[in-house]
Amino acid sequence: MNKTEATTAFEETSFLYGGNAQFVENLYETYLKNPTAVDAHWRSFFDSMADGTAKVAGPSWKRADWPLAPLDEKVAALDGNWVAIEKALAPKIEAKAKEAAKAAPATVAPAGPSADEIKRATMD
Repeated sequence: MNKTEATTAFEETSFLYGGNAQFVENLYETYLKNPTAVDAHWRSFFDSMADGTAKVAGPSWKRADWPLAPLDEKVAALDGNWVAIEKALAPKIEAKAKEAAKAAPATVAPAGPSADEIKRATMD
């Protein structure tokens, strides 16, 4: 598409161009969900854009289950959502704890963890 004098003027003066575009898009999404949630002037602007057709919220081919949300330890480490990971790993952790308890000799536990135990726990 070639730039003409008219398109250049539009880019320089329109509120629908540049940094404002995202603001207007978000405002329009809010308007689609609840028209009374936007200012009356914006509501009248968006009302004037209606052409009587059904409003589409995204492409008709969009899948509800896409994109897949990865659920693993690496993602949980970044997003802080440990609940699902803890539920998934709980049986594995319990099994490891039982194995360790069987292998460890039966001794009286000290009043608190030793410095070595604390160090090993922080290194896991």
